[in-house]
Amino acid sequence: MKTKFQLKIPKEVAFYYCTKSNLLLLKSHDKQKIIKLDVKLVYFKKSNVLIITDILISRMLKKKKSVQGSAFSLIKKSFLELTTQLCKKLKLVGVGYRASIIDKKKTQLLHLKLGYSHSIYYKVPSKVKIYVHKSTKLFIFGNSFELISKVGAFIRNYKIPELYKGKGILYDNEIINLKVGKTT
Repeated sequence: MKTKFQLKIPKEVAFYYCTKSNLLLLKSHDKQKIIKLDVKLVYFKKSNVLIITDILISRMLKKKKSVQGSAFSLIKKSFLELTTQLCKKLKLVGVGYRASIIDKKKTQLLHLKLGYSHSIYYKVPSKVKIYVHKSTKLFIFGNSFELISKVGAFIRNYKIPELYKGKGILYDNEIINLKVGKTT
């Protein structure tokens, strides 16, 4: 049975599906994730394939394909989070912009010098690790893509890149088109 909404299950991920409550538990060697679904699933053990059907739990007949596609992408993203370590890179651009990590007993503090009259301290969440390379590059590691993106955006909001000089905290692959300044 060939369909657009089928996923091959990775070998290092075990899954358990409860048909009554329609919950999907995904488990790797040290992480686990529970997903509440609005569609039914079918599993073929021989080919190790999971198929997202178009049979809905609730009565959203007009949104059948969108609910099916959302469940497909959510399960696919969960497989990615369970099998790999995710990373987001930030770079500090500007004269005197520096970052360092202060390790306390069980917490990590990120110390930022961003050209203000004071230093900025950010308490790193427990599920995220931050490494500083050469005091101008930050690497944010974790298992949840949402949490990594949230932490990266929060740190970036301390000094959003300006459009005239390009100074600030940038994502690693971000390109800023600089504006031309005033000429006399």
